[in-house]
Amino acid sequence: MCNKGEEDDNLEGELRKEIEGTDESDSGDEKDDLKLSGTHFAYDHPGILVRTQEQPNLLQRMSWGLRPYFCESVERADKIALGTLNAKCETIFKLASFRMPILKQRCLIYFSAFYETQHRSKKEKIKYKISLRGKRYMILAGVYDYWTNPDTGKTVKSCSIVTCEANPLMAEIHNMKKRMPVILEEDVAMKWLNPALTRPEIESLMVQYPEEKMLAVPLDPIERDLFSMDDSSIS
Repeated sequence: MCNKGEEDDNLEGELRKEIEGTDESDSGDEKDDLKLSGTHFAYDHPGILVRTQEQPNLLQRMSWGLRPYFCESVERADKIALGTLNAKCETIFKLASFRMPILKQRCLIYFSAFYETQHRSKKEKIKYKISLRGKRYMILAGVYDYWTNPDTGKTVKSCSIVTCEANPLMAEIHNMKKRMPVILEEDVAMKWLNPALTRPEIESLMVQYPEEKMLAVPLDPIERDLFSMDDSSIS
């Protein structure tokens, strides 16, 4: 999926009211480290809004790029995190970084939108903003893990976004790898957090979101300059 998402300035407060019944934002021990600011912003790997299987009634922030619990050094954890922004649904039960989290540590990740690049030629690339029609935000399927920094003893919470084969709209935009995030409707999202799900039940939820419910808007040239044109995003 993408390595750039957007969270508008009101999203966290809105979600906390819905999920926690509070108007307060920025709760949690790691708010100072992970809080993002600005009315609209795109980002690479900072703290993103997450709702976990263990604490479904709590909205928290996690580092984007899963650091597996078994990493023995900071260097290895950081290196792995660069390659775990996304978790392919086809291999998620096989890879060491994901095979435990997909069964026991699933989460929901909240974006207002995400960004993807279309390659029209070797020199021409168009950045698109992807959102959902008629919705203020989207809910993405994710997995998470806890890793303890051996140097500081601090526990780091981190996550990955689950991806699947692109639907026709996303295949046209993300035309190199043809992937997209697993986007969940609200009722399906709560099923994703059910700890009793079996592997076949989990697999049944990792499907394409209907293209007719998505909106893709190309950025104008000035907006494109605000973003890095790193195209290693979706996997």
